[in-house]
Amino acid sequence: MTRTRTRRITAVLTIALCVLATAALLLLAMPPRPPMPPPAPARDPAFRIGGLAEFAAQYPTDWEQRLAPEVKPMIEFQRWIGEHGTVVSFADNAWSWSNPFPKVSVFIIDCDGADLFAQGAPRFYNFKSVEFVPLPGPTQPAGG
Repeated sequence: MTRTRTRRITAVLTIALCVLATAALLLLAMPPRPPMPPPAPARDPAFRIGGLAEFAAQYPTDWEQRLAPEVKPMIEFQRWIGEHGTVVSFADNAWSWSNPFPKVSVFIIDCDGADLFAQGAPRFYNFKSVEFVPLPGPTQPAGG
């Protein structure tokens, strides 16, 4: 190797080392990025279901995977109907001789009278027709 070639390699390595040292200093000087906030309850209609916002705050990254299988259809229907009501119960009725045409019953409170099927709720779920059963809730009197 010639002396000129050795000097060039040394100069390039020195410059590269200076660039890397500057980049490392800049990275150390940057403040750490704050952690991602938990999902905002105002954005997801599913958080209208009682206790779900607290559960999501307790497990912010994987709360949907931790839900019991019985709760997941309630979350789906709450997202379909949005702000037009609050799902409080879900019944996937089974076929029997006394009930040859079973339905999926979704019990809701605070229903504003909107056509929930027009809001995106399916008419059929698990090959059964869906019915919404409004219940008297905090903002709806028991008489109607």
